[in-house]
Amino acid sequence: MTELPIFGFIPGVGKADLSDWEGVGIPATRPDSPYLGYYVCAGPVDPVTVEKASNQQIEINYTGAPGTASSLYYALTFQLLKWQYNVLKIDEWIEVSPTHREYYERTMASKSALEGNIKEGLRSAAQAVADYELVKHDLRKYREIMDYFATVEAAKKEKDKDKRKAKLLSAEHVLKSMFVDQVDLHTGQMSLVEMARSRWPTVIADFYALTEEDETTDGIMKRLKISQVEAVVLKTKNTLFREWMKLFGKTVRERYETLQGLSMAREKSIKEYQEWIKPYISRYKALKVGHEREGIRKSSLTAFADLTGQATFANVINVWAYKPYRSVEYQKMPHVKEKKFTIDPYDDWSKLLIKDPKRGLASIYPWLLNKGARNPTVADDIVEDLKSVWSKGHMFGLDPNELYYIFFTIEITRLGLRLQVGELEDITFMMKCWVLSHNIMLVKLVEKECRDREVERYIEEMLGIKKDDKPASELVKTEFSDLFGPKAEKKAPGELQNIGRELRNAVAEITKASGEVGKAIGKQSGKFVKPGPYETDFNERITKQYLIPSGRMLGNLTNLLLNKMGVG
Repeated sequence: MTELPIFGFIPGVGKADLSDWEGVGIPATRPDSPYLGYYVCAGPVDPVTVEKASNQQIEINYTGAPGTASSLYYALTFQLLKWQYNVLKIDEWIEVSPTHREYYERTMASKSALEGNIKEGLRSAAQAVADYELVKHDLRKYREIMDYFATVEAAKKEKDKDKRKAKLLSAEHVLKSMFVDQVDLHTGQMSLVEMARSRWPTVIADFYALTEEDETTDGIMKRLKISQVEAVVLKTKNTLFREWMKLFGKTVRERYETLQGLSMAREKSIKEYQEWIKPYISRYKALKVGHEREGIRKSSLTAFADLTGQATFANVINVWAYKPYRSVEYQKMPHVKEKKFTIDPYDDWSKLLIKDPKRGLASIYPWLLNKGARNPTVADDIVEDLKSVWSKGHMFGLDPNELYYIFFTIEITRLGLRLQVGELEDITFMMKCWVLSHNIMLVKLVEKECRDREVERYIEEMLGIKKDDKPASELVKTEFSDLFGPKAEKKAPGELQNIGRELRNAVAEITKASGEVGKAIGKQSGKFVKPGPYETDFNERITKQYLIPSGRMLGNLTNLLLNKMGVG
């Protein structure tokens, strides 16, 4: 599974229709952003060395004895939970140098053990599939024979004598063929096939014309106009066939019941093998070695801490922490909480940020644009599920009554060194604080769901259940469309391809219209029309009511870490 980048925040663009939106990510709102009001995504885009006069990000480094740095990580995450934040580990990888023998051997041993379990599980699942296919093959053959017997029994229920006779002849035709080819053939010179060659050319056709009512030699002679000798042979063969039908029919029914049970057992065992192996595959992907990633392999060549011959390890963890955020205002009016959204977070802007195939979330996860089970796309299905849980208040850290959220992105880099003079552990916290409107919060929630589904997709592809989010049966139908009915038209995802253009046109019209109305109203009252449902005044409202208080929250995290370090 290719390691996928985080859909982060990028510098804001200058046009209201996002026509100058470059790169993959969510454009941050700035004081001069013309699309202020449509969403809020305020925070530090530039790195610490470039950002000026910002209380929205900080980088803290600590070096101490082994274990002390790791304790800071747990102190921070546990405290965030106490402060009612929802804390999620989004990504992690580790790299251990072979010189750090004990740690390296433990890491690689765990990975090797998981690899062994996965290989054995896949082998068992493959064998279960092979056994299942063999049983299904036998089951299909016996089901075919069962259909023949069922047809005979149905023909016997016909009330009209002539119709019953005609139906019985037709229904028994295949069974008689089986009897001639697989049973009577082994009687040697007395078989119907041999008799047809040497004495009576029509004996087999005459045999097919017999019914269960043909019980006497004289009756057979008169109806078929044949000799007495041939009639005696046909009577004998007909009696044997009737007896064979009874015995064989009973055996077929018993065998079919047995195969049906085996088939269900094999099918269940395949599903169980797949479920048993999933935790191992999931754990294996969680134990990510840095050099498995192309970017880490390249950067390791220039990493200053990774010295040849030195026992080192590196561990990078990305964490999200978020909760609803309301600005502190003097004498703020109370409001009644309801289990529904005041403003639908799935608006045109969040759709664009999720579905845009070149710069949105769909550029990282193309399968978001696949046809959904209940909606036009998989992205719409995910949003529907998220909104359902969100609106009911069943998701920790989310409130349908709140329009804004405080969102921390925390990147933790942990380094360990074992030197001749002793061991040390170094940890760096890069913390950034964002204020997001709930339509942007929805985009981040969809991203989190995508990252979770990527693991399931990887497991399903490993087990051969699906490929590109499509079941194997659907792939076969696509490959051999002529065998599975008329070829389905490949509908161009017009909504997805045109959503950017449609949104840009719509926003341009809205911006133009609001500007015209705003100018007209401004001449009379000095007030302008608000272009969207969210905050538009960056300098007075967003900065003073949201960014400054959220910066204090970041300061609380900073003071917590400094106190744990013994600095504060």
